[in-house]
Order: sequence, then structure tokens, then C-alpha cells
Amino acid sequence: MQWYLKVVRDNYANFSGRATRQEYWMYILFLLLFSLLAIVLDNILGTDFGIGYGWIYLIISIIHIVPSFAVLIRRLHDTEKSGFWVLYPYIAYLPIFLGIFMMANYPILGMIISGISFLAIFILLIMFLIFLCKDGTPGPNRFGPSPKHGTDQVENELVFNEPTAETVVEQESVQPPEYLVPISLHVDNGPRKGSFYAVSSSSRIGRAPDNDIVLNVNTVSSYHAEIIVKDNRFFIKDLDSTNGTKVDGIRVAESVLELGDKLQIGETELSIQ
Repeated sequence: MQWYLKVVRDNYANFSGRATRQEYWMYILFLLLFSLLAIVLDNILGTDFGIGYGWIYLIISIIHIVPSFAVLIRRLHDTEKSGFWVLYPYIAYLPIFLGIFMMANYPILGMIISGISFLAIFILLIMFLIFLCKDGTPGPNRFGPSPKHGTDQVENELVFNEPTAETVVEQESVQPPEYLVPISLHVDNGPRKGSFYAVSSSSRIGRAPDNDIVLNVNTVSSYHAEIIVKDNRFFIKDLDSTNGTKVDGIRVAESVLELGDKLQIGETELSIQ
């Protein structure tokens, strides 16, 4: 559900940036489920048009037009393809109408033109399917940084997920310490309030059970954030989470962690000790 909300709620008309395979296909899955539910409700409530669907399905479809094109374009961006690829299948339809118009006087030529157009559309749809199933380009490309966690993005690059008034936290230009000092995370607020998590190396935080630090809360993404080590210092790195990661109340993509910092994962509040 978080992937659907990420598209519809957080990136409704966002045509820039990139989207992973998982984000795109999970959105499509939920869209199909909601469409089927709308068709069932139309038939139960009697709001159908007599052709299998009705007003509820129509409203659901209209609401999802913009986010569907937006996430499609971002998915193409992730494979380093321009969003203009979306227009190509529609352009390929134009010769079909020309072929149908010509069939009245030149039936053979009209059939040839229409046949070639159908073939072109079929090839374009196959190419689209390949692009949508293909893994994104590793690291940054001309459309932005990789949306997947653990990619080789430009070091120290700070990126926001939301166009809000939140400010980028800049890393302090200080000399790195000679050795790594372990830290601990104390849960100040949330279901596991009072718990401690010792951190002495890179650790991943999220709701999924295979994380190093498991926070089984709905506002925490399956793989929410990661504590990484660079130059004998700990950094927190958001893993493209739905609800974001904050340090001292400021949403960040990546930020150094210092003793006393207040870390917020979803709605779970922790302090660095």
C-alpha cells in the first residue's frame, strides 16, 4: 500500500525524477484491484452504464490519469529513457486512420498501411514492457539520482523526496575522528519506547524482519533508512522511504549523526547516545 500512496499522495503530478520497478508495478497492482472493486460496486449499487462498469469506475479512472502517466514517465527515466516515449504508441495510431480512410479507393494500400501501423504499435508495446521490467541504471543518470537504496550515488549528495519547505542539512566540514566511536539509539517515543539499539557498524532500519533494527510500525517503510559509516563517522541515509527521515526535526536524505541528535523514523522518535 505504501507504494500506491507514494505515487498518488506524494507524487501525484511529479513528472521528474525516477521510479523503481517495484514502485511502478505495485502501483499498477493496486490500481487494478481498485478498478475491479469499482466495477463490482457499480454492479451492486446499480450505477453501471449497462456495459459492465459505471460511475464509480469512471471516477476512479479519471482520478488516476495524472499519477499513472507521472509514474510511467519516472519509470522510463529510471531506465534513462525520455518521457516522450509515452507519445510514440499514440503517434503510431495515426497511420491506421489513414489506412482505413484509403481502403475505400485503395483497399490493398490501405490494408498495408494499417497492417504496418499495427505491427509498429505491437513492437512499441513490447519495448515498453521491456523498459518497465528492466532494472534502472545504476547510480545517477541525467534524470536524477537512483531511487534504490545502496546505489553508488555521488558521495555526500543530498536529495529531498518532497517539494516542501524542509531544509537540506549540510555536513559540517570538520576533521574526521581517528577511530569510530560506537553509538546507541534510544527509542524516545513509539511502540518500543525505552528500548536501546547498539550501533557499531552499518545498520539498516525498517519494518521488514530482515533489517538490523526492526521497527514494526505502519509509518515506517519496509526498508526505511540506513546508518552508514564514512570517515569514522556515522551517517543516516534515507532509503526512499514514504514518510521520510528527520534529524532534529529536519527531513534529510543523508546527514551526519552526532551525540544528542534527535532522529525520527516515520513517527518513531529516537535519540543518539
